[in-house]
Amino acid sequence: MSALLVATVLVFSIASSLNGLPEKSLGIYCLIADDTVSGYTSTAEWQPKLYDYQMNGLNVAFLTFINPTHMPAVPPAMANLAKCKGQTGCPTNDTKVIFSVGGEAYSKHAWSWLKNTSTAEAMAAEVASWDTKYGADGIDLDIE
Repeated sequence: MSALLVATVLVFSIASSLNGLPEKSLGIYCLIADDTVSGYTSTAEWQPKLYDYQMNGLNVAFLTFINPTHMPAVPPAMANLAKCKGQTGCPTNDTKVIFSVGGEAYSKHAWSWLKNTSTAEAMAAEVASWDTKYGADGIDLDIE
């Protein structure tokens, strides 16, 4: 499966001062990692390819879902897609790439790094490096 599954399309307006997101944004959730699907798990090495409408019809791409128990590791496929901006099958150079952590499947149990201030701060320090390490423009904590 070289194409991405689309979970949800979001239309929202955000002040441009927040994390450098466009003032008017059209975002889409793209399912990249799913630990219940062989070949597309949090550790699977593959290169996702976006459809034309995913590359050209939006300005924010939410890549889903990082398993919070595996953090600070990021699924290789997410990093691959975030790092290939501007190439065929990848987000445009102007598209903001947001890594989504959690989701319904990973919200059934408390995340160990959110149990106290010191572990949360340590994880925040790790996540702060994701822009240069993995090419992310931001994160979305999806705790349901």
